[in-house]
Amino acid sequence: MDLLFDQGTLLIKSSNPKLFPPKDSLIRWDERINAFRALGHSYPQICNRLNSIQANYKDHISSSFLKPNDWIPPQLRPYQGLALEIWKRQSQRGIICIPTGSGKTLTAIGAMAQSKCSTLCVVPTLVLMHQWVETIRSFYNGPIGLLGDGNSSIEAITVSTFESAYRKMSDIGHHFELLIIDEVHHFGNGARSELMQMSVSPKRLGLTATPPTSPETSATLEHLIGPIVFQLGVKDLIGTWLAPFNHFCLRLELTPSERNQYQTLWQQYAKYRQWYQKSCPEGSWNDFIQTAKKSEEGRKALNCRRDALSLVHFSEAKQATLASILKRHNRQKCLIFTADTASAIAISTIFLLPVITGDIKKGERDHIVKSFREGTIRCIIACRVLNEGFDVCDAEVAIIVGGAHGSREHIQRLGRILRPAQDKNAILYELIARNTCEEFKAKSRNESVDGIPHE
Repeated sequence: MDLLFDQGTLLIKSSNPKLFPPKDSLIRWDERINAFRALGHSYPQICNRLNSIQANYKDHISSSFLKPNDWIPPQLRPYQGLALEIWKRQSQRGIICIPTGSGKTLTAIGAMAQSKCSTLCVVPTLVLMHQWVETIRSFYNGPIGLLGDGNSSIEAITVSTFESAYRKMSDIGHHFELLIIDEVHHFGNGARSELMQMSVSPKRLGLTATPPTSPETSATLEHLIGPIVFQLGVKDLIGTWLAPFNHFCLRLELTPSERNQYQTLWQQYAKYRQWYQKSCPEGSWNDFIQTAKKSEEGRKALNCRRDALSLVHFSEAKQATLASILKRHNRQKCLIFTADTASAIAISTIFLLPVITGDIKKGERDHIVKSFREGTIRCIIACRVLNEGFDVCDAEVAIIVGGAHGSREHIQRLGRILRPAQDKNAILYELIARNTCEEFKAKSRNESVDGIPHE
């Protein structure tokens, strides 16, 4: 028999179609090619199955794993070393959950250096991809493959964006013994999970600061990556491995004109929303959006919600308060986060500060980030671009002018200022429009973030 890789699946070529039971959960007989077929991720189980029946087979997959060069093992913090020790005891499969800024990338590099096997690192953004390559080069003295941003090179150590890995995995899934998924919480509930199914990697490591809460997503990730093997929260590392910080929630009033406009818009939206909830009590948020788009009344309700949110995301009081905060911290490095691109551009225009959006080209983005690190720029504005993959250890102040999402976004934004530095004491400001939907969201996300004191 021969065990081969074929477009994200395994082929077991055998002349005996009754070698495995017809209802086997892992293996199916493919009549088109007269061979057994299984998903790529079941490679370790298939090998165990073949060995258990003492099958005489040739494994063409293990011989296709690429061979990496030598590593310089990184100096790991105690909790990073413990996390990897537990991961190794779990057959080198599982998810490590540690806060943003606590060294997830270095932990992964420790896993690569210790396992000494070919590795595909999959990350969500181009910014993160280039940061991973830069960090890996400090410890690895061999070529590094790149998939994304116009690159398509495969080496024993390769870094890829989610999308590039998804497109290429059917061709490259048999070359890597270790699969590392950064920000693994993005997976488990959509098509991208197929990239993990198409990989044969017997060793798998997921990294996140915010593990998924959905039982279905957690079950999928446990099946494809492994269980959560190690977890620490912000409060576990503050003051030792993360910078201490103060969190100030500033609840600001709308002007009478803004209040009247907000209430009118929100009431029109809420009326339609209540009708939908009574009509479809089991409907999800996505179901509601799809239903609303189909009628004029529904589309009007969505527009009212959009306009109401736009009004509170950057109210007059927020503009005045932001000016005061920037004046107070004019000698410190600040990150300003908004709920939408329009607010980010408005702040950039008013205060003459650089803004990073999804439309900014790589060259301009890199210049802004480099200038920020060097201190020639002391403030950057962004909507969601900086939530993940922005490594600036000396950013001291974060100002959340608007938050569109929940606790996961909150933790990611907080993590941008928690990277430790000598004598650093970070500050997080959160600007909230009082008695609006913003206040409820802020309360909810702060309650769900473990260990964040606020006043």
